Amino acid sequence: MATACAPLEFSRDLIEPVELDDEDIQEARSYVDGRFHELTGQERCRAALQIVRCLDLTSLRATDTAADVEDLLDRAVRPINSIFPSKYGCLINCAAVCVYPSLVSDLVKYRKQNYPNTGVKVATVAGGFPSGQYLLETKKLEVQLAVDDGADEVDVVINRGYAVKNCWDQIYWELVNMRMKCPPHVRMKTILSVGDLPSSSDVYRASMVAMLAGSDFIKTSTGKDEANAQFNHTYPMCLAIRDFFKKFQRRVGFKAAGGIKSLDDALIHFLLVEHMLGDEWIKEDLFRVGASSLLKEIVHSLTDLPKGFSIGEFLKDND
Repeated sequence: MATACAPLEFSRDLIEPVELDDEDIQEARSYVDGRFHELTGQERCRAALQIVRCLDLTSLRATDTAADVEDLLDRAVRPINSIFPSKYGCLINCAAVCVYPSLVSDLVKYRKQNYPNTGVKVATVAGGFPSGQYLLETKKLEVQLAVDDGADEVDVVINRGYAVKNCWDQIYWELVNMRMKCPPHVRMKTILSVGDLPSSSDVYRASMVAMLAGSDFIKTSTGKDEANAQFNHTYPMCLAIRDFFKKFQRRVGFKAAGGIKSLDDALIHFLLVEHMLGDEWIKEDLFRVGASSLLKEIVHSLTDLPKGFSIGEFLKDND
């Protein structure tokens, strides 16, 4: 199966959605809500642990220092040690930590010195984050510098002004140029800032454009947008991922971010992806949740485990 890193040829025909029906969105919403309320204690606990494994633990504060992001990595490497015995706690880690570009080099060195065998990735933001309203040359340079500093993943953002003007080819061209600065081992996640897009159909178009340009993930929001993603945004994103896979046999990941503060918030995204894309998509290679405070809330929820829950069985089933 092809990887998701090589850009494909842009075509306006490919980005146009089949009729996006409000009834279909509502039907999916009803299913997810029903499934959410039917979750047993065991299922909720297993989903919470899987979300921890899919978490991009994020700190994008103006006051962040090297010490702050080193602490972030410490928590990402052993996020549940306070709950489970060390022989199990050390087997679960977050997917990545996401920090500002100026801190990537120091964090990569800290990881190498202290956690040489960890699977936690170092991610950063680029491409004129968070507005996307920067010159292409500076966007490309940001990506290149992040790669040079050792970033494993780069979260870039589209220029929503182009989307409002239906300049989809311009968005594609900018993303391709940024993608070409990422070697094959570096994942590029494309932030759509769906709350800024005029319609659900535009969310679908933006998703398809990003995937055609070679994005490994499409992501809902920057976390700094005025409006965070709602169900009528995430549904067309998942629909586009499904359509893209059917046409090109490429699996592209989904990342939810922005305003996700509780386990319940994260579970809605988790259940939607599971419903529309299947179990294969709720692994860290294809599903991410970007958040800063969510981990603390999940850890708190796991302190009262349902009777009979076995983390050993969870690890056996999910490795």
